Amino acid sequence: MIKILETTQKNKGAMKLVRPIGAGKIIGQELKSRESQGAYYTNEQRRNKTVDKILAAKKRLEESGEEVTIKRLTEVSEVSKPTICRYKHMI
Repeated sequence: MIKILETTQKNKGAMKLVRPIGAGKIIGQELKSRESQGAYYTNEQRRNKTVDKILAAKKRLEESGEEVTIKRLTEVSEVSKPTICRYKHMI
């Protein structure tokens, strides 16, 4: 016989991780796993937003006929110079 566990309808966070009703506190390895998944998700979202800002700035500069330089990308995208250099392979 298979028992189907109900799930909570509470806020499950951005990743929508499900937890059975009555499961109590999350501890130990499961907590570390969820924290790790959450950190990875957050970092991925931040990285994607940064890349989008840089690529949008590059597109704007190219459309206006300006030369695409790290300094101009920094000014247009409002992203720091070290960050632009980190993603230089995309430029």
